[in-house]
Amino acid sequence: MSQLDVLLITPPSRLEVYQKLSGEYAAIEPPVWSSLIAKYLMNKNFEVKILDAEAENMTHEKTAEKILKENPLLAVYMIYGQQPSASTQCMPGGNKTANLVNEKSNQEISSIVIGTHASSLPSRTLLEEPYTFVCQGEGPITVEELLKTLKKGSKDFTKIPGLWYRENDEIKKNKSAPIFENLDNTLSGQAWELLDLSKYKAHNWHTFGKLETRNKYASLQTSLGCPFKCTFCCINAPFERNTIRFWSPKYIINQIKILVEDYGICNIKIPDEMFVLNPKQVTEICDEIINSGYGEKLNFWAYARIDTLEDNEMLKKMTKAGFKW
Repeated sequence: MSQLDVLLITPPSRLEVYQKLSGEYAAIEPPVWSSLIAKYLMNKNFEVKILDAEAENMTHEKTAEKILKENPLLAVYMIYGQQPSASTQCMPGGNKTANLVNEKSNQEISSIVIGTHASSLPSRTLLEEPYTFVCQGEGPITVEELLKTLKKGSKDFTKIPGLWYRENDEIKKNKSAPIFENLDNTLSGQAWELLDLSKYKAHNWHTFGKLETRNKYASLQTSLGCPFKCTFCCINAPFERNTIRFWSPKYIINQIKILVEDYGICNIKIPDEMFVLNPKQVTEICDEIINSGYGEKLNFWAYARIDTLEDNEMLKKMTKAGFKW
């Protein structure tokens, strides 16, 4: 049996972050970035699995045992919170899990950490955290090139874009990986088939009046980045510049169709940092949803800023398309 190429890991954080609220009240979020990177790597013919310890209600110890059992060539720790730019509060969960894996495997499983915290503070993350590598950037290209290098048995990491690593106790930084421009072609879907979608749960307020539907829930990414330059926010740390890129409305409705028809999903979160920004994009997405007949079946929520909500016709279409929050 060939060794698994890559395991994309969501470490346990919910129990510690939300404490007593983590049971009945807190949502369990599908790992959007894990599913995007997984699909990208699958399209490159790598053998990929996702381990979502949050959805599986695993402890750090059980998560480490599962990682050891899968024995991937590369363990990828995906550290993202429920809010797009938040990941720092989830770093302790990754730290505990990775330390356990390192201890039990005698450091034999190579690891890399990806997330807004790691991209914001790559050098500090490499110094303070127990990972072999740190990714500064979106991740797919960095992981792909690192896998190619590891599969060859090479220790020459100098040409892997977006990679931070140690060499003779010295921290090394490579050039940045290019960000994806045509998202339809380069990040062509989320790997729903690698997730047990029945284990995810919407926020209770998202399903007020229909709390029995909380487990019919998914998160669908429709854009990356943000054009604003708020000094308090790190959302653009993985993207290097203040910009926003969109998947096409046709792509988005195809993903919604998969969720509705194949998985019975009715509650959808749009985790984009700024979904309600471009009236043309939003209106075209709403038109696709309305024309498909899904508008009455779906219950969306999405992020906006108050100064992006001035187009009344767009807001009317959003309501008709199922955007309630």
